[in-house]
Amino acid sequence: MEGLWLALIGWFLIAAATAEARQVQIRGLMADVPVRDAITRDPLTAPASLTIAEMLGDPRYRYRHSAFPVTTADGAPLGLMTLDQARQASSKGSGDTTVGEAMLPLSQATVAHPGDPLADLLPRMEAGAEHRVLVVDKSRLVGIMTLSDISRTVAWLTNTARKQ
Repeated sequence: MEGLWLALIGWFLIAAATAEARQVQIRGLMADVPVRDAITRDPLTAPASLTIAEMLGDPRYRYRHSAFPVTTADGAPLGLMTLDQARQASSKGSGDTTVGEAMLPLSQATVAHPGDPLADLLPRMEAGAEHRVLVVDKSRLVGIMTLSDISRTVAWLTNTARKQ
């Protein structure tokens, strides 16, 4: 029985070391990559004045993405709105609740600057639509980033590194 425990502990240590080595490799690949190189630029935004009913009724907000940056009329970022938040707000309130009233405010959202190192942003990212990263330069929305954007960037970097 002791041999089985030693084998399981050994397997666990090898798996942990392999995961750690992979994480170090990925961080190394991303060390010199700025956030701007991995973002989705010029995302579809939701004006803060848009009602939840209008948002849920508009096909642009239903089919492609699950979260949208919320902006002022002049395009300044205010926060983030997910379709789940919109549906919850719709079920709780009247049809005149606005996106600006129901959104996750910018102060509570994950925000990055286009020049920030991508490797530094990764530990702050989480799965889920409500954890999209808003990329802001001064008071201008530059883009949005998801874990899928990171995955594509890592795949591209890995493929490029293999060819060199």
